Amino acid sequence: MTDIRLAVVICTYQRPDRVSALVHSILTQTRLPEEILVVDSSPIRWKPLRNDNRIRCITSSHANQPYQRYIGYLQTNCEWILYLDDDMEPVDACSIEHVLNYCDSHPEASGFAIHFENRSSQNALSHVPISTLFPKDSKLRKLKGWITGYPSLKPGEWGFCGNRGPQPKAGGVTHWLSGGAFCACREAMYQNFNFRLFDLFEDKLGMGEDAILGYGLAKQGKLIYQPDILFYHNDAQQSHYSVQLKQYACRVMYSRLYLSYEKARLDHSSPGMARLHFIWYGFWRIGGYLVSRCVKRTEASRQMLSGSLQGYKRALRSNFEYSQARNAFWQVEAKKDQ
Repeated sequence: MTDIRLAVVICTYQRPDRVSALVHSILTQTRLPEEILVVDSSPIRWKPLRNDNRIRCITSSHANQPYQRYIGYLQTNCEWILYLDDDMEPVDACSIEHVLNYCDSHPEASGFAIHFENRSSQNALSHVPISTLFPKDSKLRKLKGWITGYPSLKPGEWGFCGNRGPQPKAGGVTHWLSGGAFCACREAMYQNFNFRLFDLFEDKLGMGEDAILGYGLAKQGKLIYQPDILFYHNDAQQSHYSVQLKQYACRVMYSRLYLSYEKARLDHSSPGMARLHFIWYGFWRIGGYLVSRCVKRTEASRQMLSGSLQGYKRALRSNFEYSQARNAFWQVEAKKDQ
């Protein structure tokens, strides 16, 4: 194996026990990374972690995960970066070694979408109600996809509104990744990147940052999906992502237009088509929640309908264009945190 320099970047916010457990498990791996960086946006600094000279703790002035990942990118010179959420757990002592083997055996790759498994079926999204316009196991599901602007896509494909096909079962080239665990070639990161993504998360309206990073990596080279399970995801329903259903529904809907615009920009295709696709998709999604509200009449279905309507209207009034001024703003902010 060639001398691969790998940095592990962990972004965290007010979960010192989780991040400490993850760091400890990394330090007991058969192969160690070159460095471990913890980018912490918590208001209270946890001293035991900061007093360990094997770890670099970086303070982020923004509780904004995409921004924190960018800070980690700026703070390392390693050729490869393994990004892990603080609620991930290595499957065994060889997880980092497997990642290093991927990097060594695929020098042409721009990144790796790493497969991980949920510890429990009851995670932070388990309580989110699903549209009942068409049952999930309906024979009309494929037809529903085309009608509603959310069709079934080929393995590894990424479409408008954040739609994505399944990952290739045997592994191979993909256009998307899941943000809990992925590895990226540093040179391929943040190329032709729209920093307005950070604005969305600053306003608590962002979602799908992993899709943007994955598609950006796919445009720089081969993004490869590895089907081996290397990590467990153990959120234990502690994530604040979907606690407020109305805000969650608003975030989901609002971010879909941004994802569509970004796909169009990176593909050099028409933003008008991306907008039309979103309008059609949003109409049907809201219709689905309206049916759910009429059928179930629960508080959860009411909040999902209300939040989706709010996000739909806000998105259509928003400007998601690429902006050099916003790029410059976030680059200056990142320099302050270095």
